[in-house]
Amino acid sequence: MRPPLPQPSPSPRGPAPAPEPEKPSLPGKGPLGPSQSRQLADFGYPADSPSLLGQPYMAAQGPMQLVVGATKSYGWTPEAALAACARSEYADKAEGEVSVSDRSATETEKDAAVESLRVAACGVWTPLASWRIATIREGVRALPPRTTHGSLPLLGRLVSGRPWWLVAGLGSRGLVYHGWLAQLTVDAIMYDSEDMIPKELTAWRGVAAATAVFETP
Repeated sequence: MRPPLPQPSPSPRGPAPAPEPEKPSLPGKGPLGPSQSRQLADFGYPADSPSLLGQPYMAAQGPMQLVVGATKSYGWTPEAALAACARSEYADKAEGEVSVSDRSATETEKDAAVESLRVAACGVWTPLASWRIATIREGVRALPPRTTHGSLPLLGRLVSGRPWWLVAGLGSRGLVYHGWLAQLTVDAIMYDSEDMIPKELTAWRGVAAATAVFETP
């Protein structure tokens, strides 16, 4: 989301302005003129304000742009998830393929998702009500099965007797636990043992195949 541009103020009545001074020039170069710079601090995200992690989250990208998210939709089939990935703006597209705007979701669903984010974000920071939406992005991720401990990451040796290791299913918790999970994986690889990995993180071996949950944030 980006702030609206300020409207120009009407010129005050009064005496005619003095003529502009003659612009100096350099040999072989165009004239050099003064440049007016407009600061939009009053219209942008305050420089001393933090990014916020929550529902919704607000990630500041400088004073002129905020990333706000995210909505979630469950129950996608693997085929629908792969099709959505192919529509992503980050996917390599061959000539004739559908663009990112040709998404499966209806315009009504998209508008409802955008409005829900706008309302939630404005509840956190009211000035967002006048900001304009620059871009809408969608993505798909596969979530591990839910357990009594929630959706836990998947760690461990992928195939017995092979140096192939799995690190997946971090979800939003990866923001907090990625360093710890990486250290567990490195130690397991170095010592060629899973003894240091909590059993809850290797329990995925007992889960039936094709039970992944697809989520569209």
